[in-house]
Amino acid sequence: MSVAIGTRLRVGWDYMSARAGVATGSVVGWHSREFSWGMKFGVVLRADQILHSIGSPLTPDSTPDIEDEECEGNFLVLSPRYAGHSWDDNEGTVQVALYSSDPLASDLSGHRIASHGVYRVIDDR
Repeated sequence: MSVAIGTRLRVGWDYMSARAGVATGSVVGWHSREFSWGMKFGVVLRADQILHSIGSPLTPDSTPDIEDEECEGNFLVLSPRYAGHSWDDNEGTVQVALYSSDPLASDLSGHRIASHGVYRVIDDR
């Protein structure tokens, strides 16, 4: 199975995160925004519920030194953590960003909540 629009995923994070978390949801699109910390291309996951976390605000000029803050939303952007990652894989290590609204339809910035999350396909459409 490969990750595509409509694919159901479970994603979890705890390693090097201010607050551990887990979410399930459906892939609703592909995201290609670049930030100074390296996120370039990933999937947009609409979580089944509102998530509450702590993370670094993401803006095009953000730096790793920005203080973490409380954030919430039900959209996650998952971007590959390692070179060579393929969205054809059923699971993988990803960086996780949380958005309060759909990042494909809004200019609102999200928050980086995990540098080492893990996703797994839980069904294929």
